[in-house]
Amino acid sequence: MWRYPNLPKLRVLVDGRDAQVQAFKASTVTSRLFGLLGRRALAADEALWLTPCNSVHTLGMSYPIDVVFIDATSRVVATRSALGPRRLTGARRARSVLELPARSAERLGIVPGAQLTLEVA
Repeated sequence: MWRYPNLPKLRVLVDGRDAQVQAFKASTVTSRLFGLLGRRALAADEALWLTPCNSVHTLGMSYPIDVVFIDATSRVVATRSALGPRRLTGARRARSVLELPARSAERLGIVPGAQLTLEVA
């Protein structure tokens, strides 16, 4: 079960194509601060969208994640694949971050330059 059941649920589109991923929007200080901490690994069709955000950490996590940095125009500016536990990463131009299960961003076509759209599911 999701740690924050009241987070808005969104559909992820990659270059206009439905990625078949449901993202949970974390936009409050508390939901962004705790993010995936204390939660089981994401399912293949789940993601966490942190906004506003330009850096993340995996301190206290026990599994790797893919991290997608998104700019103000919803373009992917950088990705980190299978970022392991106890790591920090960021991207200066990012305005939000999408966290996905490890090794799923590339499979979904989420690469630098891709246009992401997150819309109400």
